[in-house]
Amino acid sequence: MFLIQKIFRQLPPEPAPPRAVIIERLPPLPPKPRDIIIERWLPYEIVNQKRKVIVQRAPKTSKEYPQPKNVIIT
Repeated sequence: MFLIQKIFRQLPPEPAPPRAVIIERLPPLPPKPRDIIIERWLPYEIVNQKRKVIVQRAPKTSKEYPQPKNVIIT
């Protein structure tokens, strides 16, 4: 008689197939535009506008001030 043996082995799982790597190259960015400088000149009329000036003189006083004296202190 033949003796039949069953052998069970735990084998590691099959490795996963290699992944497909897709490298996508984007075109380079365009050069950065130059800065925009906006100059605005003010018209000369605003600078040379005449201003309203009110001048009021102090009232004259009847009190007279004494003449200054030159005093030398030694």
